[in-house]
Amino acid sequence: EAAHVELDATAKLSDGKVKVTVGGKNVTEMTYPATLQLRVVVVESGLTVEIGAGELKGKSVTYDNAARRWAAPVKYEGEQGKRKTFDVEVALEKEWKVENLAVVLFVQDSETLKVWQAARVKITK
Repeated sequence: EAAHVELDATAKLSDGKVKVTVGGKNVTEMTYPATLQLRVVVVESGLTVEIGAGELKGKSVTYDNAARRWAAPVKYEGEQGKRKTFDVEVALEKEWKVENLAVVLFVQDSETLKVWQAARVKITK
């Protein structure tokens, strides 16, 4: 199935937060559901966790793209052939390694949970 939404984004670090600017554009002529939401998630790669109990106690596991923080959903109201801008801020924790962080964003129908489009961008300083 062809994509119905086109996304582009930047994610910039500023004062302990990441400021995400998302451009969204509807690329097909159709009626879009009123239940579409833009979701923004800060993820971290190279995240190593020591296992403290169970049969794997004492071992470690390294995760990539581990969700660190989800921003509140934003109502997505794109327009046919016209780029609209959405701004989202997400607070970061001091112990997170900025060089390993990225932002995943996607447009999702909040009723059917269908994902209409997704993208991933690195955070810049």
